[in-house]
Amino acid sequence: MPPIMDGTKVRELRRLRGWSVASAAQKAGIGEATWKRIEANKPPRREKVWLGVCRALGVEPDAIRVGGRSRASSAPELPAAPDRRWNGDQVQINAKISVQSKNVLAACAHRYGLPQTAIVEAAPLMFFILAEQSLRERREKVAEMRRLLDQQEALAQTAGLKHLYSNVSPTDSVLFALDAEEKSIDKRDLFGAGLDALREAGDLHWDCDEEEQGWLNPFAKFLDRAANDVATFVAFTREGACFPLLDLFTEMLGPSKAAGLAAEGSAPFHAMPKSLLAAGKQEDAAAWLLANCDPDRLKMETEIDAALDAMCSEGDKP
Repeated sequence: MPPIMDGTKVRELRRLRGWSVASAAQKAGIGEATWKRIEANKPPRREKVWLGVCRALGVEPDAIRVGGRSRASSAPELPAAPDRRWNGDQVQINAKISVQSKNVLAACAHRYGLPQTAIVEAAPLMFFILAEQSLRERREKVAEMRRLLDQQEALAQTAGLKHLYSNVSPTDSVLFALDAEEKSIDKRDLFGAGLDALREAGDLHWDCDEEEQGWLNPFAKFLDRAANDVATFVAFTREGACFPLLDLFTEMLGPSKAAGLAAEGSAPFHAMPKSLLAAGKQEDAAAWLLANCDPDRLKMETEIDAALDAMCSEGDKP
């Protein structure tokens, strides 16, 4: 039968790691009530419980038995306990996001009846899935490109067109571009930073119009295709994202100027009173947003509307 567990030592080790009782019990694979009994020096003397507690705390049995020496196992050393108490299951993150992203977060939470924290919790997983899909798609396209080039060369040789072979074989620049793309993928370079460096150095040539310059980011292009009809367009860089979900706000605010301002982040939809999101409150909600939006952006919108109206009036004249 295992020796008696020292509940005081177990409690100290748990607190050192910043875990709640529920979190510690879950890591040990035992019930919360069982863990509380252990810390109250009324532990069950079952081997399974011992192994679970030792594995969770990263210590050898001797470290938590009554009269034992506190000898840590080979687990990495833990930092000293923080000055303030905290819940090991939750942490506070300090991150600034755009008003547009905050608006979309609030709108999605309302649309799907979820707390905003649930969406934030899911965000890393969603990002991981999309990032891996993006890299996989890029790798498949490179492989397809190489297959087509090999096929092209084989056809030229089979047809006996050796005198034209140099004209149909892939150029060094094409092969260099494919090699660069493969290296970018291997480094998980989502935003194509390595490709941008090669372009700036003049080693990689990319033919495109000025309007397309902002769309060379591979991940942004992937997200734009994935969004399809959901978002007007998607721009995503290391610095942040832009995805005006106009339809999402139009659904709640009606086809109004306020919906457009909320979608682009010029109106604080996230701060709007929840009572205005009730059915039949669209006009009140839109009015609140217009009263609390960026005044310069609203002035610009008003001037644009006036100019468009004037143009329409001129066009209607005989």
